[in-house]
Amino acid sequence: MKSRPKKVAVRLLAISVGLVIIFLLIILRHSETRFTPTDGDWLQISAKYQVPMREVSGIAQLDDKIYIVGDSDPELAILDFATLEVLQHIDFADLLRERFSLCINAQNNICKTMLKNLGTQWEGIHVSSDGIALLQENTGSVLIFDLQVTTIKGHLLIDYRGDAKIKTNENSLGEGIILLNDGNILIAKEKLPTAIMEFTAQKQSHQDGFIRKEMQAIHTWQLTSEDKQCDLSDITRDPNSGIIYGISQTCHSIYKFKTLHKDDDELTVEQRWRIPDEVTAPEALLVTRDGKFIVCSDISQIRDNIFVLEKD
Repeated sequence: MKSRPKKVAVRLLAISVGLVIIFLLIILRHSETRFTPTDGDWLQISAKYQVPMREVSGIAQLDDKIYIVGDSDPELAILDFATLEVLQHIDFADLLRERFSLCINAQNNICKTMLKNLGTQWEGIHVSSDGIALLQENTGSVLIFDLQVTTIKGHLLIDYRGDAKIKTNENSLGEGIILLNDGNILIAKEKLPTAIMEFTAQKQSHQDGFIRKEMQAIHTWQLTSEDKQCDLSDITRDPNSGIIYGISQTCHSIYKFKTLHKDDDELTVEQRWRIPDEVTAPEALLVTRDGKFIVCSDISQIRDNIFVLEKD
């Protein structure tokens, strides 16, 4: 029979081991999962900025202005392209309430989910002279705002189920958006699998100037080779060539993709660059006309979260 001091010592040891295990699990849960590709030139940080927005997840440019959106709050920031100084900070929560509160009693799950998650999970942005398109991940929605962010002009419902290979888990859906000239859209599928998907309108309606479209998947290009272990956090186009670029948070890399062809199902990396470790959780990507990359960090702390990266 064990003495009381020995029992106490064993119990304390068990508690200590348990606390260590819990601590290690917490570290693993919150650490950034990283798969390092075998090649790719390192980029250099030429400038960094602090914008008062948490978890920046999308960035786009129109003329001399940059637009950014975060996935934790219903807000946009408009920056001066030359200085990255914040020109305007816009909260669009009231616009969401105004648009979606009217359909909450119509047994509409999209409306209910949008209001329940008011302002969260905005994962992509595209800006043109026609307005601002914001991608909301867990409702599978794209909302179209006017450039002044005073009204919601349209609602695109994204149906990922057109491809049987696609997993539709809420946290593995859209992470970046490009609107095409023909009315179709490209969306970066984060994972399961990592891909770029193209959608076209199957049904659409107009009411009092408000446009509603149901977008069906028509093509999927899956990331290939060793990069298929990476996620895809955003996509954008080179403003000069129209070539599509992507960014991976898990692989800390920027990709230049080969041209997408309808008779091909592979998303092939033509060139890869590695992002400096100082850039935490790289989530949003913009390619400038002079060949630089602007990368935003998906971090909750207000510190350096926008980085200008250059090639050697």
